Amino acid sequence: MGGLARVAGFWNALAGPSRRLIITAAIVFAGGLFLLMRLSGSAAYSNLVAGVTPQDAASVTSKLRDAGIAYKLADGGSTVKVPADKLDQARIDLAQTNLLGGGVGYELFDKQSLGATDFTQRVNLMRAREGELARAIGALEPVRTATVKLAMPEQRLFSSEQQPTTASIILDMELGQSLDASQVRGIVNLAANAVPGLTPSKVTVADSKGNILSGAGADQEVADVNNRLAAEAEWERRAQAKLDAMLVTLVGPGKAVSQVDVTLNMDKVTSQQETFDPKKSTPLDTSETTETYKGSGGGSGGVAGAGGNTPGAQYPATSGANGKSDYTKTTKTSRNGVDHTRIDTTKAGGDVEKLSVSVQVDESAGADIAKIEEAVVAAIGADEKGRKDQVSVQPVAFAKVDAKAAAAHGGGTTSTGAPSGGLDIMSLAKTALVGIGVLMLLLMTRKSLRRRQGELESVLPELLKRGPVPVAELTAGAGGVAPLEGQRKTPVQEQMEAL
Repeated sequence: MGGLARVAGFWNALAGPSRRLIITAAIVFAGGLFLLMRLSGSAAYSNLVAGVTPQDAASVTSKLRDAGIAYKLADGGSTVKVPADKLDQARIDLAQTNLLGGGVGYELFDKQSLGATDFTQRVNLMRAREGELARAIGALEPVRTATVKLAMPEQRLFSSEQQPTTASIILDMELGQSLDASQVRGIVNLAANAVPGLTPSKVTVADSKGNILSGAGADQEVADVNNRLAAEAEWERRAQAKLDAMLVTLVGPGKAVSQVDVTLNMDKVTSQQETFDPKKSTPLDTSETTETYKGSGGGSGGVAGAGGNTPGAQYPATSGANGKSDYTKTTKTSRNGVDHTRIDTTKAGGDVEKLSVSVQVDESAGADIAKIEEAVVAAIGADEKGRKDQVSVQPVAFAKVDAKAAAAHGGGTTSTGAPSGGLDIMSLAKTALVGIGVLMLLLMTRKSLRRRQGELESVLPELLKRGPVPVAELTAGAGGVAPLEGQRKTPVQEQMEAL
C-alpha cells in the first residue's frame, strides 16, 4: 500500500497541465504500440504457386497444413500464398513431393523393391523418362507446366517387325506467352535425343487448348503463314527502330513518327546451272594402233574345183604370180572433254517483295522534307525503281497535349504499376506510421514544456523580489496543517511546485 500511496501522492501533487501531458503521452504511446504490433503481426505473403488447377491447389494446401505453414488463397483459389519468411521452406517441402510440377524422375529408383519384376522396372523407367522430360521442358520461360507421354513398344527380334517409339507433349503456357517455331523445334529435338529409338517425326507437341504445334496432324500451311507474319513483324520492328533513332537526331524527340510495312517472300528456291564452252577442250584420253604386213608372191597350184581333187585325174599345173605384199596401217583415237560448268544454288526465303514507309514530321520542327525523305530511303534500303517501294514523308501539324492531363495520365499509370512492389510499400508504411507517432509525441512534449517554461519565466521575477519564503507558507495551512484532499492550493504553493 505504501507504493500505491506514493504514486497517488505524486499524481495529486501534479498540476493540471502536467497531468494532461502524461495522459496524452500514454495514449499516444499505447496507440503507436498497438498499431506497430498490428502491422508487424500481419506478415507479408508471397506467391508460392499461381495459376494452378483446383486439384493441384488442394494438394499444395494439404501439404502446407501438414508442414504447419500458414497460407492464403487468392485469384479464386488458383494462387496459394505463404509468409515471405516461409517461402523457401515451403518450396523445398513441395519439391520433395513433386507437387510443383514435373512429375517423378529418376529418383523413382532410389527405393528399390526386391520383388520388382522386369515389367515393373520397364514401367518405372518410362515414368522416370517422362518426368525428367517434363521437368526439362517446364524450365522454359514461356512454359508453365509440361506433360510428356511415351509409347515404347517391346523389343522385337527382327527390325522389320519393330514398332517405332512415339511421344506426345502437352504444354500449359504462361498467361500471354507463346512459342515460336524455333522453340517448338527445340522441344521436339530435346525429346527425340533423350529417348532411345525416338525420331523427331514421331514427336507430337500440342498446347493446353488442343492446338497441334508440331507432329502428325499439324497444319503446315498455317505454320508457314505464322512464320511469315512473325518474320515480317520482326523486320518491321527493327526497321522502325532504326528510323526512329535517326528522326530523333534530325528533328528532335516527339517531332516525327514512322510506320513500316513489309512483305517478305519466304519461298525456298533451288536452281541448277550448266555451261558448255565448245571453244575450250582438253584431251581426256588418247590411243594409237599400228598394223604392218610383209609377204612374197605364191607358187604354182593345181586346178581349182572338184576335178583337181579327184583321184587319178591328170590336169596341168598353173603357175602363180611372183608379186610381193607390204603395207602399214596406223589408227589414232582421241577423246576430248568440252569445258563444262555446273552451279547448284539454294536460296533461302526472306527476300523483300514490297516495302512501304510512312513518316510524319511536325510542321513546327521546320525540317527539310526532301532531305529527310532521301535519308529515309537510304536508311531503310528502299528500292523505288526495282521493287517499286513506297516512301512517303509529309509535314503534319501534331496535336497539342495538355501538360496537366499528361501528368495526370502519367501519375495514373504509375499508380497502376504500384502493386508490383507491394511488399516494399507495406514496409515503408509501417516505418512511416511509427515515425509519425514518435514525432507527434515529441512535438506535443516540446510544446507543453515550452508553455510551462514561459509560465515559469513570467512568475520568476516576482518570486525573486519576494525573497525567501517561509515553510509555513509552503504548507499553506493554519498552524502548519497540510491542505485537505480536494482543497485548492495557494498561489505560492502552485508557483513553487511548478518551479
